[in-house]
Amino acid sequence: MISLRERAQSFLNRSIPEELSNHYVPGSMAELFIRHYASNGSLDEESAELIGICAFECDAAAGKYKTSEAKEYFAECASILAAIEGEEPT
Repeated sequence: MISLRERAQSFLNRSIPEELSNHYVPGSMAELFIRHYASNGSLDEESAELIGICAFECDAAAGKYKTSEAKEYFAECASILAAIEGEEPT
């Protein structure tokens, strides 16, 4: 079974769906949280308090796009953030 850190890194390595190419924001809060978790395996308490907001926003964004690739991208982002949120902050 793939670890959450590996899942986070795999998400960061995936291509951005074409539908998002004009709207993609590198260095978004969601991306920063996922990147930090992939590198360190944890978040500090302050970040842990904010990650749920990012998960909610990614989940909401999934419904705004037409292609399944874009929807899946945001759904996976939300899922990873929610899983990270469930971890104990350090």
